[in-house]
Amino acid sequence: MTGVKNRLIGALKFGSVGNGTASQAFVLWTAVLIWNHFVLSGVMVVLMAVIAWAKKEFRTAILEDKAFLTLHIAVTAVSVISSLISGNIIGIAISAGVFFVLSIFSCLRGIMTGESFEKFTVFVCLGSVIAFIAALVQKFLIYRNDLYRPTAGAFNANYYGALIVMAAVLAGVKLFDKIPTEEKHPWYRPTKFFYAFTLLINCAALLLSESRSSLLAFMACAGVYLLLTKRYLICAVCAILGGGVWLIGWFYPEVFSWTNSLSFIFTERVEIWECAIRSFAGSIGSILIGRGPMTYYMVWEREGLFGANHAHNIVIDSLLNVGVIGTLLYAAIILYMLRMAFKAREHGNKLSFILIIIFIAEVAVQGIADVTIMWHQSAAFFLTVVAYGNVSYNSK
Repeated sequence: MTGVKNRLIGALKFGSVGNGTASQAFVLWTAVLIWNHFVLSGVMVVLMAVIAWAKKEFRTAILEDKAFLTLHIAVTAVSVISSLISGNIIGIAISAGVFFVLSIFSCLRGIMTGESFEKFTVFVCLGSVIAFIAALVQKFLIYRNDLYRPTAGAFNANYYGALIVMAAVLAGVKLFDKIPTEEKHPWYRPTKFFYAFTLLINCAALLLSESRSSLLAFMACAGVYLLLTKRYLICAVCAILGGGVWLIGWFYPEVFSWTNSLSFIFTERVEIWECAIRSFAGSIGSILIGRGPMTYYMVWEREGLFGANHAHNIVIDSLLNVGVIGTLLYAAIILYMLRMAFKAREHGNKLSFILIIIFIAEVAVQGIADVTIMWHQSAAFFLTVVAYGNVSYNSK
């Protein structure tokens, strides 16, 4: 019986792969969470958050940074209060999810090491390849006779697209990062071929997902990376080529028509934004603290708005959900993360600096037309990479 118990604990701790410690296991289970089916990953978020608060080592990491803990509690409180006032039951549940996800981030920030992040990177890259295979099965076997955009384990194709972009960015940055030249590499420091293969797979997955907002975000991320690494000429050439591709897609929609034309999607988004702003400005309470997460979905039919699940813009959707106060708190969290990025660079972790800046750019650009970061899988991916910013260059 003891042997079975030890094997079970070893599996939960990823055994020797995760060096048998709870801290590395927690980081690696985050990679599993990201690529799992969205329902199962939602359950994992709750379980991991409970573990983070229950285990003394993890709870200490959460409570260590008082400034972020204050933001963490304030964001959750505004979201819960606005949901309660509006009778938004879904919003209350999502507010709890926000609390859980930020708890996981706070824990990761305190327990992350350079080695555990390298292992996370390998795991999350492998997960993206498995997700691509699942997307191929969905597209060409399960729904081969339908006009279908594959989702892999995500809720919809745009959420999957956001995960693809993050995986592609991580693989791409690691591809051009310096890799140790010693003859024997540990398994979690693979050769550049591994990251080149992962990058190509995710580029193919991006096309398969037909997510325009993700494609735009990927192009922006590539540009930001080239600027950060001072490859100005290559950046200028890519910007011209990217702009040309975008103009072709606009004036000749049949070239990149996918499900709908680019101009049709843009017109639809503008109408949704106008409706959401009109709803947001309906009362002083809505302006100040919003009406809770998923407000647009809850009110569009009643208020005669354009039908959609959300406002398709991260700023407008935040204003509608948590008002000016909540949106400013979200902005404060982003500023906190930018501060982490610059502190990481000061402490020699240039890789983390580059990753955090690019990932924030991904959220901002995709957030123009979508709200994919407000989802537990994409948020977990984003926050795990940001948590690496708390690791000094020589941390093991």
